[in-house]
Amino acid sequence: MHSSHKVMQLQASLPDEGTHKTSESHLQSQSPLSSSSSVVSVAFSSLSQEVVDEIIDHVRGDDSPWPLLACATVCRTFQDDDSTWNLLACATVCRSFQSRSQKYLFTDIRIFGLNDKEKLVKKVHSLHSALHENRLLASHVRNIEFYLKKTNIGIFHHPMLLSIMSLITQAISGREFRFAIEVRRDNNFSPEVLFDDNHAIETQLVQPFLAPYVTSMALCGLSDIPVSMVASCRRLEWLNLHRVTLEHRDGELPPTLRPRLDGFLFDDCSRSIRDLAKHYLDFSGLTMLECGGDVEEFNDMLYILGFCSSSLEILKLTCLDADYGQDYDLSLLPNLRELSVILTFAPQYDEPLTKFCYILRTIPTKNKIDLITITALESGTSYSVPGELSEEEDWSFLDKMLIRVSNGKRMAVTLLMEYAGKRIESDDDNLANWPDDLLPLTTQAPHIRKHYCLIL
Repeated sequence: MHSSHKVMQLQASLPDEGTHKTSESHLQSQSPLSSSSSVVSVAFSSLSQEVVDEIIDHVRGDDSPWPLLACATVCRTFQDDDSTWNLLACATVCRSFQSRSQKYLFTDIRIFGLNDKEKLVKKVHSLHSALHENRLLASHVRNIEFYLKKTNIGIFHHPMLLSIMSLITQAISGREFRFAIEVRRDNNFSPEVLFDDNHAIETQLVQPFLAPYVTSMALCGLSDIPVSMVASCRRLEWLNLHRVTLEHRDGELPPTLRPRLDGFLFDDCSRSIRDLAKHYLDFSGLTMLECGGDVEEFNDMLYILGFCSSSLEILKLTCLDADYGQDYDLSLLPNLRELSVILTFAPQYDEPLTKFCYILRTIPTKNKIDLITITALESGTSYSVPGELSEEEDWSFLDKMLIRVSNGKRMAVTLLMEYAGKRIESDDDNLANWPDDLLPLTTQAPHIRKHYCLIL
């Protein structure tokens, strides 16, 4: 295989073109993908493989928890992923660097189809060639994600893509497998995207490659997807749905056949969540729940909490509207350890901080909570600087509630106050960078550890 062909294979699993100034001619002369590619004998050959592996592990860096990064909260791009380019460089050093680097390069495959279809098909062909030439690469894959514009949604019918899915799933052998699709809209008012043919998606993609293998799934920007895309995944543990609706079908799965979720994130999913909870998914063992903030989703969340009140440990609330925030009763969640909330200070929301304090008041003094994260967003208010937000809102009430919830035990509190711009972080031991007029949490209780983050 010519080196230029190998470089083309590599680009299928990398961030979109044009984001780094890496010399193409340099990469063509040093392709890491093929086990038959030439290597240069250097002094690294004297290092033990264990030391080499530690070097590559360090280059890769820490992994973030996949389900929390998926598209429900942010539309992700990976175009500034320095670790990927560093791993590429390592893979060209020598043979002892190549194997470990390849493992990490192919653990997470991201296919970007945000341009014309021809470029997307070229990426798919390149990735297929790489996996087909070296079958070991497919055994490294744990995560495959698609970032597409709506005109490229038909890629899921392409024979080469289906062959890629076959190569990957043949090598999974019981390990975790994560699958994600995000369809980007032209603007906020564009309708969500439909698959070209739901029956073909079920028979060609879902039944052979998703249902038996997927353990985590994230879907964003899809309308009327086949129910089986979620409900037939027997190993599914984490599910993230953002701007997704289900195709209406009569019937339901028997309780013993429903996927039993450990984590569930949803936002802007219209009528679909209640149908999933009633007929297709098992929430009885749910430990993490994150949801959006409109009234319909609030009611869906309460419905789900009815199934998992004794198992839930982490609750994340995207927004609190004063009209229904007082209806939360956290005394029903005896094993709750982490509580996260986004408070939007905007004209249409009346006293969100006070409402959150009322929610904290429902927590019994004997509880297991050890972390509370509060994000304060300014949106269209009269506060011109963050200090005014600190002065005008009743933060003393929050202080009292935090002391009550901690009840003498060790507890961490993170406060993020967001005004578009740079981030300032501090904690109780280092407040040098924190504005003097913005220190809303004044409690000095030694068992409460506070961390502050200001985005200006």
